[in-house]
Amino acid sequence: MYDVLVVGAGPAGSSLAGSLAANGHSIAVIEKQPQSGWKTACTGIVSQECRERFNIPNTSILRELSSASLFSPSGVVLNIARPETQAVMLDRTIFDASLARSAAGRGAEYFYNTAAVSFENNSDGITTHAISGGKPRSFTSRSIVLACGYNPSILQAAGLGTFSDFAMGVQAEIPGSLDRVNVFFGRDTAPDFFAWAAPSRPGYVRGGLLAREHSAVLLQSFIGRLRTEGKIDREKAEVSFGAIPLHSLKKTYGHRVLAVGDAAGQVKPVTGGGIYFGMLCAELAAQTLHSALQDDNLSSRRLAGYERAWRKSIGSELQTGYWARRIFQRLSDKRMDAIFNTMKSSGIDRAILENKELSFDRHGALALALVGNSILSRLMGGKRAGAHLTEKVK
Repeated sequence: MYDVLVVGAGPAGSSLAGSLAANGHSIAVIEKQPQSGWKTACTGIVSQECRERFNIPNTSILRELSSASLFSPSGVVLNIARPETQAVMLDRTIFDASLARSAAGRGAEYFYNTAAVSFENNSDGITTHAISGGKPRSFTSRSIVLACGYNPSILQAAGLGTFSDFAMGVQAEIPGSLDRVNVFFGRDTAPDFFAWAAPSRPGYVRGGLLAREHSAVLLQSFIGRLRTEGKIDREKAEVSFGAIPLHSLKKTYGHRVLAVGDAAGQVKPVTGGGIYFGMLCAELAAQTLHSALQDDNLSSRRLAGYERAWRKSIGSELQTGYWARRIFQRLSDKRMDAIFNTMKSSGIDRAILENKELSFDRHGALALALVGNSILSRLMGGKRAGAHLTEKVK
């Protein structure tokens, strides 16, 4: 019997597995894909803060990023640039594999091509029924951690419910050339969300978008636009899809069970990014489990400390970001253009977007700053929008 079975070998799952294995616990990690980081739809952009916090090796980094161009629906451009690196783009296959190797080096056992199907929560542990290499296989453990991304059936099987809101991320890597991240807004491009084109490995561009429906059709149209504008060299490319929760689970713990990362909805609602927050919460989950395993107390009441810890750390940020997204998705293209024009003509873009106190990862402060500006507040819905947002973060 293992101390912990981790379902999912992404950044959150492997970092948690490594931490627990280093503390002497027996850990198994099951992953439905044939390897870590397989065909992810994630753009892989994380902050410099994340890079330093988790000591991400240079071998996992494709490119350093310090500037971006934001395009309104009609083509108004806001350029944001700082002299220092703000973010890095990861090679997810290399990054995820390096975390898995580190965890395995500490004693965690990995089982690829193995998908969890159901769970039996017994008096002395949990039996996880899985399909491994096309054949049934069972694992017994004192506890489980769900780090399997957006997977409603697994969450429900473990008794944690499901998500109230989500979007589909779709992306392709295509031959082309860009010197900075481009972000595009507009209802014809990505209704309620945005599209992106970002330089990746030499000679390639990652183009993608978020959408609630028709994501493949929207991506094809967007790729055609990038081709017309000369940002990419061809339109045909292999496409990756992935569902992204936009709101956290109501409850991320249960008897012998925790959820981390995308599986818990610990994702930035404004951008859909989940690597940094997932790894932060994996640290907290590892601390909670280490103590609970030592005391042989894996009750729901004991594991509730994990939820209190992560909500204290990033809960208000997730809540602010979610309500900022709700305000954003109500904006028409005409109003979005007006916001861009106002920011550009008045210098608000430089005063707010280039404020060094604003964090790449924590968008709540930026949302509050934008709503707090009297001119922009009127364009975003007036006092009701600002009051609604600030009330939600109290």
